[in-house]
Parts: sequence; C-alpha cells; structure tokens
Amino acid sequence: MAYMMQSVEYDSKDFLSWVCFDVKEGGLPNKVGFTFKKTSKAKLVMFIAMTAVISTALLGICFLLIIDTWVRVIIALTLFLASPFIAALAVAVAVWTIGKRQIQSNTSGYLKNIEEKIGNSGAQKIAIAGSYGKSTMKEILATVIGESKIVGVVPENHNTPVGISNFADTLTGDEEVLIIELGEYYPGDVERLAAVVKPDFGVITGINEMHLVKMGSKENTINTVYELADFVEQQNLLVNTESDWAQEAISEGNIGYSQNGVGDWSVSKSKTDLNGVEFDLSKQEAKLKVRSILLGKHQVGPLSAAAYLAMKVGLSVSEAEAGIDATTSFPRRFELALLPGGVYYVDDSYNGNRDGFLAAIDFLDQLNIDGKIIYITPGLVEQGDQAEAVHKQVGRRLASSNIDRIVLVDNKLSQIIADEIELNNPERRIDIIPDQQDFLTNVTSFSSPGDVVFVQNSQAEDFFYH
Repeated sequence: MAYMMQSVEYDSKDFLSWVCFDVKEGGLPNKVGFTFKKTSKAKLVMFIAMTAVISTALLGICFLLIIDTWVRVIIALTLFLASPFIAALAVAVAVWTIGKRQIQSNTSGYLKNIEEKIGNSGAQKIAIAGSYGKSTMKEILATVIGESKIVGVVPENHNTPVGISNFADTLTGDEEVLIIELGEYYPGDVERLAAVVKPDFGVITGINEMHLVKMGSKENTINTVYELADFVEQQNLLVNTESDWAQEAISEGNIGYSQNGVGDWSVSKSKTDLNGVEFDLSKQEAKLKVRSILLGKHQVGPLSAAAYLAMKVGLSVSEAEAGIDATTSFPRRFELALLPGGVYYVDDSYNGNRDGFLAAIDFLDQLNIDGKIIYITPGLVEQGDQAEAVHKQVGRRLASSNIDRIVLVDNKLSQIIADEIELNNPERRIDIIPDQQDFLTNVTSFSSPGDVVFVQNSQAEDFFYH
C-alpha cells in the first residue's frame, strides 16, 4: 500500500482506483523510474495500514469471543477477509484529510512565491501547457535559447505549485529567459499557475486523452490547457496544429506550428533516419539549415517552434541554428542505444499517449534499413472512456505499418490492439508475451545486426542502462 500510494504521488483517488480495479489484474503496476523510498509519509501510510488491519482483526476476535451464535463466525471471517480493503480505505481517507489541509495552507504560499520571484522578474517568460510534449518542448527551448541567453528552466516534471516554487527559490536574478512547464490534472490548474507566472509567450504542445481520467471529459481537457490563452497575447501563443484536439480551440491570431513550419516560416527538404532529423526552415530570404539528433519527423514542428521563439526573444538566425544543432536526445523519449551485436534499441518507454504512439509508428515506417523492425508495447493507460477507441486506432495503424514483428505485453488493453490488427490485417504476425523485461533481456538472441528494437510505454524500466 505504501508503494502504491507513493507511486501515485499520494493521490487518494488514484490509489483507490488501483485498489478497486487494477489490483484484480494481479501484482503491482510498473512505473518507469520509480523507486520506493521509506520517507516519513510512506512510514505513516504503513503505520495506518497495519493499525487498521490489526484493529479489524481484533474486532473479529471480539465477535468470536462475545457473540455466542454461528453468526459470529460469518462476521469474524468477513472482517478478516475485508481487512486489507478496510486498511486501504483508512489510508486513503487519512492521506486525503491530511493532504487537503496541507494543500489549503501551503498552495497560496507557493503561488505567492512564484509570482514574486518569477511573475515579477524582468526575464522573458515562456509557459508550456499540454497533455503531452511539454517536457520535450521545454528541453528543446532551453537548449536552443541557451545558446546565447542565460536561461532558467523548471527541472524534470516539477510542474506543480510546489515544484515551480522550489525552482523559483533557485533563481539568481541573472536569468534572461525563464521556461516554465505548467502541469494540468484538474480544471483550473493551468489558470492558477499562469496567473502568477505572467508569461510573455505560451506554447500548447498538444491535447489528447492523456489525463482524461482526472479531467472527466474531452471538453474539460481542452478548456483546461487553453486556460493559458487568457494570459498571453494571441500572437504570442504557439499551438501544435498536428493535434486535432488542440486545433478545435485555436484562435485566428495564434501561431500554429507543425511539420510544415511555424507561422510564416516554411519547412522544406525534411528527412529522418537513425542519425536524427534535418530540414530547411525559411521565410523569404532568411533560412535556417536545421539538423538535430532527435529522431522522427514529429520533431520538426517542435524544433521549428523553438527556433521561432528563440528569434522572438532575441537570438539571430545563426544562433538559433546553432542552438538546434546542440539539441540532444532525452531519457526514455526516442532514446537510441546500440546493443551488443549491432542491434539498435530505441527506448520510448516514457511515451504514454495516442499521438506519441502514432508518431512512433510513422517514424518506423519512414526508416530505410536492411534489418528488421521489432515493436514492443503494453498499450496505454489513463485514457478514460476513450481507452478502447484509442487502442483500436493504434491497432489499425499497426496493421497497415511496415513493422516486421509486433510484440504485445499481455493485458486487457493490448488485447484490444491485437484484435484490431487481426481484424484489419489477418496475415500480420502478432506475438503476445507475459513479461516485457524477460523478453528484452534476451532480445539480442533473436535479433541480428542492423535490426531496430523499439519499445513504447512504461514497462521497459532501465533495461539498457544496466
């Protein structure tokens, strides 16, 4: 229980969802990069759980001793069997009660600190919102703009009031540009952060079903991300027009970006392979020769947007070009490694959204290699009532792809993908495996030099880091 509560970041609703639904699938869900730590909160959870179990057991014993009928056995047995669930409920209620008080007392302080040290600073501020792609955009912008400006960027996924407030405390005042990722889990989250960050520019990286479970509906999801639009001028908000949900709410004055370009800058001569992506970005006589080791044509849009914003905050064409050339791959996001035996391993295990999955399949179809392409995934989570539709869409795309071998980790979600592949292309080979880690451990035994092994979503763990 302590493991699960910590892995869901002490969100009682998510914890109870696991208890009520996911636990019946067996075992603990696997979360990339998560290591359980015996913190004070975790110890409190363990104490509450043990106290609840012991108390329930003692109550059952009392019924056995006090009541002198056969009913006592049924009551006692029921209490014993229910004790884990009673403990889980006690943990959830306690964490929710304590957490609610802490949030109410601390959030206003965090927001005030953000406004004082970020919102009121003299630096130019870029705020990033979206269901997916925020971290990638943030890192690209930090690298490109950092070519000639002093940049402050929120680390990792610290996109909540406490995370951004802690980042604000590290600022020296010398920063010329601040890049802030705004997290969204519930309606109003982006609004309250944008109100204190006071951004000069905004980027909406894309909207989809990623957090639909918490948002409750597609409309809530779109409206929450677009709360950012209320805090920047229309022409200073960049929107990923390859995202169909984001396109639904874009305003005429906003700047769209995609594989075709950004604003009045156009992309031409784009190509991608295992060495990265390259293209020309031009407007009238001005031209950038863009080269990056980032994989996939889906990176053309973000790279173009980064170049556009870099020039907006004061970089020259040549500086923006040099900044893009300096970009590097990100852990677990299209991260390429060469395994023993000459096998290419692409770790995209951080990817857990529909658009990312489809972009990955497009990338694999664009590869021109002599070896085989092996694709492995357990499916996606947090898709809400769109889970079946999303997995069917992924299945249809895989059915029409050029991938040589499709490997699915056995679960109810991947089965939807398998059924859709079989429906659309009965001749396609599909392998269903029980354990992804065991499969990856032996991957070099059934692959050849020049093969590409591509892993999507969260069960890859640290396979090739060890």
